[in-house]
Amino acid sequence: MKQLNPYIISICTQIEIKLGFKIKNIGAAQRFTEILETEKLNISAHTIARLFGVIKPFRKPYTETLDILSNYINFKDWEDFFVFFSNILFYTNFF
Repeated sequence: MKQLNPYIISICTQIEIKLGFKIKNIGAAQRFTEILETEKLNISAHTIARLFGVIKPFRKPYTETLDILSNYINFKDWEDFFVFFSNILFYTNFF
């Protein structure tokens, strides 16, 4: 079984925290899509559902999709999110 990228898991977690609900079904994915649309960010409900494991199989998301999701949680883009969380995950004084 293929292991998910910890950064993908992290961005999904951060999104659910901001949303205040978990994306566990297609209805929740559609609800998130509608929220994104109000902010002029567009991702299909199926893409969201696939990313959150509602629809199989998981596919590696496009960088553009990750950029949009990063924007939603107030990062410039995916690279900005990745660098920020790399610093947290690998902070040497964390433990």
